[in-house]
This record gives sequence, C-alpha cells and structure tokens, in this order.
Amino acid sequence: MILLSTTWLYLMAVMIVGSIVKGFVFGQIIWVSIDLAVLAVCYLILRRRYWVDMRQSMIFLSVITVISILADIGLISGMFANVLSLAFIGWLIYKDGGGRGTFHNKKPKLRHKWHK
Repeated sequence: MILLSTTWLYLMAVMIVGSIVKGFVFGQIIWVSIDLAVLAVCYLILRRRYWVDMRQSMIFLSVITVISILADIGLISGMFANVLSLAFIGWLIYKDGGGRGTFHNKKPKLRHKWHK
C-alpha cells in the first residue's frame, strides 16, 4: 500500500516539475514536447509497478495530457480545459457506480453464494 502511494507521489512530482518548466519556457511546440515528455516519464514510472493497471492509468494520463496540449496550443481556453478535466474525472468516478453515484443503479456483487 505504501509503494502504491509513493508511485502516485512520483507521478505528481513529475507533473508538477513539468508545469514549472513550462512556466519558464515560452513556445507552444516546446510546451507540447514537455507534456509528451511528462507522459513518457509517467509511463516509465508505471511500467515498473506490476500491480498497477497500465491500460486504465495510461488512458487517464493520456486524456489529461491531450487536454493540456489543446490548452497549450490555444484550441481551448484554460477555463474550458479545467472544466473538461473535472468532467472527465467525474465521469471516471461515476461511470461504474464507483462513487456511489446515481448514474448506474446496479446491484452490488454478491461475495458468496449464500448472500442471495
């Protein structure tokens, strides 16, 4: 459990350092390359952890990176990028009832045969 939390701390540290570097450097092409480099470093961190679901984690990180790239290029505004990111995170929480949301009213999975 501790290693899992340190993995996410490493990922957050990489993303924060990438954002700081983007603050000092000017140019859209360089910003996009920094975003892609951060995604690559996150992949390298995650692939060493065998217990992490690589597919789901990389989909999440890729969508966040694409939103960031669209904001860096100027195709979407910063406010819309924030709203889009929050909407994506909300969809992840509520898509399978993980946040106990009302989007899916599924019965809970039975743990044993006798729990009918």
